[in-house]
Amino acid sequence: GADVPTGAFNAGLRGGAPTVAQRLDFNAAMTKWGEGSPAAAAAAFTLLDMGPEPDAGNPQFWEARAARAAALWASNAKPQAEAERSWLCDDAGIPGSGGSSAPCTIFTPEEAANRLWPPAAVDALRSFLSDRPESWRQVAAR
Repeated sequence: GADVPTGAFNAGLRGGAPTVAQRLDFNAAMTKWGEGSPAAAAAAFTLLDMGPEPDAGNPQFWEARAARAAALWASNAKPQAEAERSWLCDDAGIPGSGGSSAPCTIFTPEEAANRLWPPAAVDALRSFLSDRPESWRQVAAR
């Protein structure tokens, strides 16, 4: 199974936690979504610092990438959501995991609900993951 911290829903994934500033910006974007505006949330996620590029082996704010993909999908910006998906579901996985897990295997609708995403955001993530080609669903189902 995926190695997801369970002690605190705001904990970062393997490789390093998001900074306080990143987490505050993430929560502000989720608040916009909770108020019923996935487009405003998508815009806020686009401005959010996602961390260093993963190719350098540095930590990423993977939860924010998953949320941005779902927000873009819910806003009918499907090409942008699919581009974000490429960051989430590549074969390289999370730095430090030896390529054994892609972030899309960790950020399931159930995990998003556990992390207290607004219900509309959880539903959008579910829709985004279920409306993918079969190969993507297989990655997300691992």
